[in-house]
Amino acid sequence: MPGIVPLCPVCPRGAALRVEPRGIRTCLAKTGSHDRQPHEVKDMERTMFDYFHRTVERFPDKGFQRIKKGKSFYGVTYQQAYQRVLEIGTGLISFGVGKGDNVGLICDNRPEWILINLALQGTGAPDVPRDSAVPLPELESIIDDCKPGFLIVEDEEVLDRILPLMDTFPSISAMFVIDGASRVGEHVYSLDDVLTEGRTQLAQGSNVLLEAAGRVSPDDVSTIVYTSGTQGIPKGTVLTHSNFAYIFEVVPPLLDLTENDRVLSLLPPWHLFERAIDYIVFALGASMSYTTPKDVLTDLALEKPTFFASVPRVWTALYERAHKEIRRQRPPLDRLLPNLVEKAIAYKKAVNRRNGRYPYPAANASSRVKAFRDTASNFVAYKLADLLVFSRLRKMLGGELRGAIFGGAHLPEHVEDFLDAAGLEVLEAYGMTEASPVLTIRLFGGTLYTAGKPIPGTEIQILDKYLNPVEPGTQGVIYARGPQIMKGYTSQELTSRVLSPSSDGQPLKWYNTGDFGVITPTGDLKIVGRVGDDFKLVNGEWVIPQPIEDMIRTSQFIHEVMLVGADRKFVGALIFPEWDSVEQYAREHNINYPTDDREAGHIALSRNKKLRALIAGEIRERVSAEKGIRPWEEIVKFAIVPQELRPGVELTATIKLRRHFIRQEYAQLIQDLYR
Repeated sequence: MPGIVPLCPVCPRGAALRVEPRGIRTCLAKTGSHDRQPHEVKDMERTMFDYFHRTVERFPDKGFQRIKKGKSFYGVTYQQAYQRVLEIGTGLISFGVGKGDNVGLICDNRPEWILINLALQGTGAPDVPRDSAVPLPELESIIDDCKPGFLIVEDEEVLDRILPLMDTFPSISAMFVIDGASRVGEHVYSLDDVLTEGRTQLAQGSNVLLEAAGRVSPDDVSTIVYTSGTQGIPKGTVLTHSNFAYIFEVVPPLLDLTENDRVLSLLPPWHLFERAIDYIVFALGASMSYTTPKDVLTDLALEKPTFFASVPRVWTALYERAHKEIRRQRPPLDRLLPNLVEKAIAYKKAVNRRNGRYPYPAANASSRVKAFRDTASNFVAYKLADLLVFSRLRKMLGGELRGAIFGGAHLPEHVEDFLDAAGLEVLEAYGMTEASPVLTIRLFGGTLYTAGKPIPGTEIQILDKYLNPVEPGTQGVIYARGPQIMKGYTSQELTSRVLSPSSDGQPLKWYNTGDFGVITPTGDLKIVGRVGDDFKLVNGEWVIPQPIEDMIRTSQFIHEVMLVGADRKFVGALIFPEWDSVEQYAREHNINYPTDDREAGHIALSRNKKLRALIAGEIRERVSAEKGIRPWEEIVKFAIVPQELRPGVELTATIKLRRHFIRQEYAQLIQDLYR
């Protein structure tokens, strides 16, 4: 293999391997120097550790991690990372971690996360990941459910918060702290302790981690991931190595990902969308840089990634920032640029209609003629907009971004239109934790406004409430079948509610996603909403909030919106303003409000009659019969929420609304709508 002499994973100290034709690997151990005679070495099964091990053999000196220190990044090679994984894994085994031991990993996005995770994968101990800000009651529920033998926590602040749990849950035999000191009397050990023990054992010829990795099979549990809980208490999702292996084999070719790609890591790694991307990085031999929401634009320019995984909010924020910059230009650019961008979007939409890139293609000759006419009339404006606006935007993102992918929700159509006109290939993936986490992907050049088609080996069907297949174009509940579908939940009762045997004799089970969807004439999947999010009015009519909320979110003054009205006479809305835009509007229209206290300012603005009239007009413009809204779906009343949305409170870590929490937290506001 190029670049490295592979070592035998069985012999102590690791004798060299000879790679023969057809991939047979023979250990070159000699009698007297090792415990074994020369022997054929079988490949490890396709497990997470195995993928990493193989990549290290192929690209030992290639950069794996790019870590920020100060204002610049430094690199860690695959061989360096592998050595650290060996040290961590060997050390953890010395402290008693073994195959089948659930290990809580309470940590945020940092370079050590993936190394600790890979070490655990090698030991055969499933990780149970959560973020460091996980509420204590939620963590108690998780620990009670999966009964971990060990916990690994981020720092001493997190440690102090959860250390008392050791007295409550006797299954926890020890804790490890990444940034912190040992407390041996309390069965707490630092990561440095683990590394020191691992180095000592390796220096003495220990091979326990590689031996343990050889006993892990693809059907073994890799992780238990507790969902982020948009509807209530999280469920423990049990995923195997083979679930992930399927994604590794299928997804990279679809996205043209190779070992030459540079990926920017933003999302929390315990969220499966980011974790799958991180895993794909090391499976391919690509490189990965770490950033934070605060530094993401700076780091995009610094690191110049070729690929980027995100959530929709990243792109809506970019859209809003771009439009703010356009509005701040001096005359005449403040009037010229918005007009150019509008015409550029019209041009690109016309091109897309001609190329059949929309879910409902042009059906008649007149629409095709209009598309041709719009293309010709807006071409010059498109070129000017690209020169003055879009090229600068691409440069701000590093200038080498070949593609980006988002999941967790879909983008408003007007944001997709803007990004497409700007020459940014932003792809949508649909899936969930239970699907490891991908079912469909909209590929490069795919159908806009959709989640694309099922990845190879995955089947999607849309069923009605009687579990009968619906006609294409008809809305129903999405069911999925494929090798990536979870083994089940930690609760058999919950598992039986969503997994059902296949009637055609296939061993794979059908998974009820709990999402409403429709198959478009182009054969793509379009997500309509969440089954648990819909509600029924007292008149018996059902409301699916998501499409209506998407319409309202197109307002520059509205950051988020949540419809309410279950068992009520009409639909109401909680409005979370885009405060920067609202404050600018207030200044331009001489609306007085406290500027020295942001919270007081928001409260004052939320009660201001002119601002309420503005929001009412924005809603009426978007939610009307002319837009296809049925009479009972119209917004009758709304409340403006002064509180800014907070990740981990009103929002999940992937910036989705925690509807159950919002209904509880703002119960009085909701109640006031119906007085």
